[in-house]
Amino acid sequence: ATAKTSGAFKIGSAQKTFTDGGFGKATGTAWEGSVKWSPLTYSNFEFVSSRTLADSTGLGNYLINTGNLVNWNHKWRSNLYSTASLGTLKSEYDGAGRTDNVDNASIGVFYEVGRNWRAGAQWAYTKRKSNQANFEFNRNSTFFSLQGTL
Repeated sequence: ATAKTSGAFKIGSAQKTFTDGGFGKATGTAWEGSVKWSPLTYSNFEFVSSRTLADSTGLGNYLINTGNLVNWNHKWRSNLYSTASLGTLKSEYDGAGRTDNVDNASIGVFYEVGRNWRAGAQWAYTKRKSNQANFEFNRNSTFFSLQGTL
């Protein structure tokens, strides 16, 4: 409770109106918020939550996306840091009768090489469950990166 905590929360109404009258009108409560807790100067945790209306990806009229994410960033040394995150996303496809629940996890380590270069490795896992089984999948991804700035 004595550590540095900051955050913001917005709540409102989202509305989508379609030119084609056959789609009707989409309205609903929307929000986005985050809380960042920094118990140490070199480590922080962030919680993010949101609910939005999104464009259809070809199935249904529109999507209602509700997501939550917890992220941890830790600086081990001045040039070495790591990130780890866990997240969930629920996507409801209006007019299609489909609901997807996606779970995500990732962890990464990054090393700053001099002033202008950063190298890193990251692993990510995604699992999508759906009430329509042909849309379900599990995915493991490994990324290696080299970034430079001018």
